[in-house]
Amino acid sequence: MTRRWDGRRGLGLLLMAIAFVLAIAPAVVRAASSTSSTSAEGAVALTVSALGRGYAGDCAATVSPDDLGRICSKFVAQQGNVRAYMVGQAFSEFSEWVFVEQVSTGWYPLSTSPFDDSSPAIPWPRLPAG
Repeated sequence: MTRRWDGRRGLGLLLMAIAFVLAIAPAVVRAASSTSSTSAEGAVALTVSALGRGYAGDCAATVSPDDLGRICSKFVAQQGNVRAYMVGQAFSEFSEWVFVEQVSTGWYPLSTSPFDDSSPAIPWPRLPAG
């Protein structure tokens, strides 16, 4: 007897996994933010690694099949000392925003936010005054 694939079950599992990652992401970013990097992309790599995912680097430089299943990033904009990157699985769609901040000691992970492809606006994090 052959089992048929029930796409609804797979979709449900995917949605549960995304909800879990989004729920723990702020705590993970806070933990990763205690470590700095000499580059903005290095700080993005710290964020992705802290979430337990492999980082492939800039999406434009990914190579199939080597980077299948890994997370890549695309620099989008900079506002002051904060850079915004879109991240997602290589050769797929973006799923999150990652924000990194440059301070005198290097680049640090700042925050993450879910990626909403229906909105062109970047959800810049609010920084403390001063």
